[in-house]
Amino acid sequence: MDRPFTPRGKSIPRFALALTVVVALAGCGGAHLANMWRDPTFAAPMRNVFVVALKEDPSNRRLWEDELVKELTEAGTRGVPSYIQFPNAVPDTQEVVQAVQREKFDGVLLVFSKEPEATETYVPGYVTTAPITRVDPWTRRWVTYYGYVDHPGYYETTTILRDQVDLWTTGASPRLVWSGTGEVINPANAHDMRDAVADRIVPELAKAGVIATNVN
Repeated sequence: MDRPFTPRGKSIPRFALALTVVVALAGCGGAHLANMWRDPTFAAPMRNVFVVALKEDPSNRRLWEDELVKELTEAGTRGVPSYIQFPNAVPDTQEVVQAVQREKFDGVLLVFSKEPEATETYVPGYVTTAPITRVDPWTRRWVTYYGYVDHPGYYETTTILRDQVDLWTTGASPRLVWSGTGEVINPANAHDMRDAVADRIVPELAKAGVIATNVN
């Protein structure tokens, strides 16, 4: 309810303003890579990689694999999506082994979703001032004064989606040589999640020296 007071009334507390800005920025979404690991003993960069997205939705699976293959190709590594050879379903372990032997892949890039995380943060309320113009019932004139405007507190939900990407070497003794997790805060849709992770993963693979690049 509005309460009259002088123009020197309360303004937004600094802590409330700062918190509002932080929450607004978090709500815009963000992406980064976490838990990256590289096998320090691996020395030969891969040049022919089989890309497998462990996604139940057929369209999402194809879009993930296409995006990763595009990024690999631009970096200088040949990438082949698994849906070309296995269009009906994600290949199982034995089918991946057969594809590797048949096509002589020297690496397998796997991507799969991890459990999402949702947290709630309470944003405290605050008070601002606003001019209020009304007719004075005694003088019949318009008068303007300042009143309090209450902004109640609320809960802000932050959702973090994660996809893990593992790169395996093939051969007689297959082993994991690189692993990382892409994290996206409040993605607007699956497209944002996919692009944010794929755009960051392949450059990290190149930086780590586990895939071949166009730069000598």
